[in-house]
Amino acid sequence: MEQTGDILGGKPYAMTCFHQTEEQTDGSVGFIPCMVVAGQAGYYPMSGGDLQAAWIWGNSHEDCMKVCRKYNKDTLGLSEAEVRDILISAAIATAFEV
Repeated sequence: MEQTGDILGGKPYAMTCFHQTEEQTDGSVGFIPCMVVAGQAGYYPMSGGDLQAAWIWGNSHEDCMKVCRKYNKDTLGLSEAEVRDILISAAIATAFEV
């Protein structure tokens, strides 16, 4: 699973849920997946931009994580162990970032 681009630098990535949207006028919130790149400090919330809306993958953390697990498995072809390794490597890179 080789990816390329400025953010990825040829490294594998996985999706996980770290963020929720601001509360909307009706009181609802949405949960946003975040891209975590292997061995790279930090993460990238899929919160949209000028031309793209935020990726809302559920109305609870649990719902968003369910979609993240499905995306990681079905779209990225990652096992749970591979996702865990990506998340741990990013956490280690963050801990030792100077």
